[in-house]
Amino acid sequence: MTLAIICLIQGPVYNWTGIEQTAVAENFGIPLQQIGAAVAYDGVITEEQKSTINNFMSFAPLSSLIIILIGIGVMQNIKEHYSPMLADNLKWYAGLNEQYLLDHTSEFLQLWAALLRQNPFIYVKAYLMETLGFWNVDVSGDVAYVQTFIWNDNYGIVQTDYFLKWFGFSFQHFVTPRHFISCAWFFWFFFIAAWFCMKHYSWKTVFLFLPQLGVWATLMIATPVAISLRYIASNMFTLPFVIILPILLERKEWR
Repeated sequence: MTLAIICLIQGPVYNWTGIEQTAVAENFGIPLQQIGAAVAYDGVITEEQKSTINNFMSFAPLSSLIIILIGIGVMQNIKEHYSPMLADNLKWYAGLNEQYLLDHTSEFLQLWAALLRQNPFIYVKAYLMETLGFWNVDVSGDVAYVQTFIWNDNYGIVQTDYFLKWFGFSFQHFVTPRHFISCAWFFWFFFIAAWFCMKHYSWKTVFLFLPQLGVWATLMIATPVAISLRYIASNMFTLPFVIILPILLERKEWR
């Protein structure tokens, strides 16, 4: 039911209200990273597959001869732009042909599956690196952490520090983070809490944690960047739930 509502809203409702759909490349961040890794790490790729990759990573259709000649350049371009923890480099800077990807999605998936069979270890490594910050608690960073400034402003918005303007001092020093908490903690907190509740109360209690675990699972399928607090912020705001729920379940047991 939930999936049906999501499809309805993101499909007909978005089209009716004129909301621009997300670029198709956003749905294939991890597969794109894995293909890029196969190229960057000199994996097993046939000449035919290189030509197919060229179709997705060049902006205009070229003759067969030029494709062969430019194909070397395309492979090198991917190597230069591939970043193990950021899919945006391939999506934005390596010449990804969005329209071709949209029109030939099945061809892209077939290429991805074929390279998976040929380069399983490279694929696993690329996947783990692209999702690193969401399962490894030792990894953290400032990407979309706490914004104390206007980023990527296209609307003419001006930031004004009124405390500095009116009183001569600013709180920026206090609110700017100095240490970063790993996004992975917000998965492990809920995972351990879900396991605890299942073990001590009932397996049915896992359903209480599905929204938080679902957010994490979505990131593990389609995250474009390995570290970004904004993607898992909803879990951060529901952390009190981890403390309150076992207490409520315990009170129910007493009754």
